[in-house]
Amino acid sequence: MATREEYDAGPHGELPPWATGFFYADPPTGGSDALDLRVGPGLQFAQAVTGCDVIGTEYGRVRVDDAGVWLLSEDGGGTIDWPTNPPSLGLPVTTVLLVPGPDGSVVASCEAGVSSWSPGLNCGCGELHACCYDPFLAQ
Repeated sequence: MATREEYDAGPHGELPPWATGFFYADPPTGGSDALDLRVGPGLQFAQAVTGCDVIGTEYGRVRVDDAGVWLLSEDGGGTIDWPTNPPSLGLPVTTVLLVPGPDGSVVASCEAGVSSWSPGLNCGCGELHACCYDPFLAQ
């Protein structure tokens, strides 16, 4: 089980430093659900939808090229459910392209639209974060 410190330690595998770590959908949903993204370690990612518990987590693999960091399904040929902007629980897409944004954020582009992801975790349970925890620790 990887710890948060391992993700914050810098680049893993071939990932550029700007793409490695934890990100949350920005603006946050403001409701009880939160959308969090973990990129790394290695060439993998996980996306969690949380409330007062983990509602769902999706895993996939990562490819890096000159365009940026591509998020793909685990088998590389399927789809991943990606949130739309403003955040919703998601639409099936084949790939998501991450590029660096301002202040440590990443910008995600795909068939579902363009969204911004801020560094860190948003957690769940609405704006009060009453049940805030790292959704990736249980995995």
